[in-house]
Amino acid sequence: MRINFRQLSYIEAAAKHGSIATAAEDLHISKSSISAAIDGFESEFSVTLFVRRPSKGIVLTSDGQRLVDKMRTLLQHARQMEDDIIGTQSDLTGEFSIGCFAPLAPLALPYAVQRMTRQHPRLKIKIIEGDLSYVADLVLKGVVDVALTYDLGQPTGTDFQSFGLARPYALLDRHHAFSDRKSVTLAELAPLPMILLDLPESRTYFDMLFRVADAVPHVVYRAGTFQTLRSFVSYGLGYALLNLKPASDVAYTGRAVCSVPLSDAVPAPIFGVMRRADSFVSPAVTLFTSVCRAYFKSPDGKRHFVGAGRDEEINQSLS
Repeated sequence: MRINFRQLSYIEAAAKHGSIATAAEDLHISKSSISAAIDGFESEFSVTLFVRRPSKGIVLTSDGQRLVDKMRTLLQHARQMEDDIIGTQSDLTGEFSIGCFAPLAPLALPYAVQRMTRQHPRLKIKIIEGDLSYVADLVLKGVVDVALTYDLGQPTGTDFQSFGLARPYALLDRHHAFSDRKSVTLAELAPLPMILLDLPESRTYFDMLFRVADAVPHVVYRAGTFQTLRSFVSYGLGYALLNLKPASDVAYTGRAVCSVPLSDAVPAPIFGVMRRADSFVSPAVTLFTSVCRAYFKSPDGKRHFVGAGRDEEINQSLS
C-alpha cells in the first residue's frame, strides 16, 4: 500500500497547525519526521501539498487543501474503526476540539465540559473562542471537531443542528426609565445612547434589526466583549442589544443590569452546533451535541432566554 496512516496523520497535523515545528511538538516527534512524511508523499504522488515560507510556517496549496480534507475524513474513519475493534467507545480518549462563538462560551461550555469529562476522564477537551466568521472557519478547516454558535452567515459545506431561537432583548441599567417595562420597542430605544457589541456579524445583525424597525441607533460606545458591554451598561452609559443572557443580573462592576424584551417582530438567530458536512460524526461530537441540547432544555439553560410567554416556543424549538 502506497499510503500509510502515520504519514497521513503527520501531514494532517502540519496542515492543522500551519507549522512543521508546532505539529512535531503536538505529536511529540521530531521535525524531521514531519518533513519526511510531507516530502515522501509529495514525491510519491508528484503533488505539492504545502508552500514553505521561511520563518513563517507552511501554507496549503489548492491541491494540498483538497487532499488534506480527504486525509482528515479517512483518518476519522480509521480512528473510529480502531475504537470499534478495541472496544473504547464507552471510554472516549484523545483530544476533542470545540469552537465557540465567544458570547456563548461562558453559558453552556462549562456544563458541557464537566459532563463530558466526568463520563470520560481520559478525554482531553480543547476550547477555541472567537467571532462567528472565525469559528465557522475553524469548522471548515477541520481545526475543531464541532462548534457551538449561531446560524448567522453559515458557510456552505457545514451542517447545523438547531437548539432554538435566541430572541434579542434590551439590556439596561437598573435605574433606567425603561427598566420596569414589560417590553420596549426599537423606535423607543433608537434615540438613546447605545453600546454596540462590536463583533463582525453582531454589528450586521443589530443594524438589520433597526432597519426592519425603520429606526437608526445612536451608537456612542463599542465593546469587543460581552462582559465589557454589560459593565458599561451597568454604569448607565447606554443600553445594549443582546440575544442570550447570563444567569446573573450583576455585571463585573458589581452593579445590576436588567433585561427587557423587545416587542418588535424582528428576526432572531438560531443557536446550535455546527460541523463540517463531510466529516465523520464521532461519538464525542454526538455526546457534545446531546449534552448541550440537554443544558438548554434545563431550568438553568432556560434562564439565558428573555421574553414574556416564550417558554412554550423555546421548548418547541428545542424538542
